[in-house]
Amino acid sequence: MIENDRIRYDIWRTGIMYAINHPSLFGVGPRDFRRLDFTTSNQRPPVTDAASEWFNKNKVLHAHNWILTLFIEQGFLGLLWFVTFLITITIKILRNRPENSINAVWIASVAACFLPCISGLFNSAFSDENGWLTFFVLGLGIWFVMMPASSENPLPRQKTIF
Repeated sequence: MIENDRIRYDIWRTGIMYAINHPSLFGVGPRDFRRLDFTTSNQRPPVTDAASEWFNKNKVLHAHNWILTLFIEQGFLGLLWFVTFLITITIKILRNRPENSINAVWIASVAACFLPCISGLFNSAFSDENGWLTFFVLGLGIWFVMMPASSENPLPRQKTIF
């Protein structure tokens, strides 16, 4: 395993240990993952020297996994709300596909539903610019599927949102 993968693996192990030892309904707070003290986790096998250096210098901003980061920062309720939000938006976009054609906005919106969730399992897909772009495209998709079909806009829509 290369060094970056070992560091990520150690971050995951340490984050999982923290989540197990400190379960919370509300979490430690947004963007407070970086303030956690991971140097006292006493894991077996111990974290690598490179990961220890990252932990000691406080460079670990997130768990390199969106589910684990959300659970630690926002708690169980925050994770549940966010997953429900993503599922609701995905269902809205998928159910309101244009009937006779496939539109680039719809395709981008579907991609924005799935790609960040998959890539976020190995990094932080919902933070900073990545998150802003994801939610911009999701918002564009929701606007697109809710826009009524008219003579000015010939793309037909389904009648219901749900």
